[in-house]
Amino acid sequence: MKDAIQKITLNEQDLYEEALGYFIRYSGLDLTKGKHRRMMDAAYQAREAGLSGIDVRAVVSRWDGSCISGGALARDGETLACNAFSQIPDGAVQFIYAFVVTAGECVSTEGDPITMQLFAHTWGTAYVDVARIALAKAFCADARRSLSKSDIQLSSYFGPGFYGMPMTENQRLCAWLHAESIGVTTKDNGLMLPLKSCSGLYLAMSDLSAMPPESCEACVGNPKGCAYCRNGMRKANVAEVIK
Repeated sequence: MKDAIQKITLNEQDLYEEALGYFIRYSGLDLTKGKHRRMMDAAYQAREAGLSGIDVRAVVSRWDGSCISGGALARDGETLACNAFSQIPDGAVQFIYAFVVTAGECVSTEGDPITMQLFAHTWGTAYVDVARIALAKAFCADARRSLSKSDIQLSSYFGPGFYGMPMTENQRLCAWLHAESIGVTTKDNGLMLPLKSCSGLYLAMSDLSAMPPESCEACVGNPKGCAYCRNGMRKANVAEVIK
């Protein structure tokens, strides 16, 4: 996988059970209640109606951890903006796994009832999130196999909108990974099309204490950098660890 870009297709049926769980959670449905069970019946119908548009594909690449150096990630003469990288010591990262993943769209039309449109939207979100997690598990397995180290773990998800990475960096990640090969494009403001798409990075590390603190995850970015942020230099355990 190293440096090469791989295209991956994920089978919708393989993702369905986990996507169903995410859908129920995102929708706030309590299936012990009759009304919510009826809503779930409608949600199943929305999935069946829109299933033809669910097309889960990804492009992935593994980069050497030395790409993060001096508090920045640089490739091909370009630097990816992310304030949180300034908190990661040089040499702490073994591999960087970069990806773009799309679930396509769970099809609905403006003529559908608003609840059906909402259910279709939520199904799409569930599938892309489950696909991202499936990739993360594969990345962790690859890192442990390649490094022959069972203690290697993945960082939390780094991506546009998280850890101070601007949304516009979707463009750079998509360009680096040739996301157009799986039908993903970006607008100038970083909006990805299809909408049910995301890009990002996972870092393979032996010591997750080198990660920025959990409080940084929702950071939208401080133009002065982490040193000027009251949360920026506090260390904490990482909440999301792929084991």
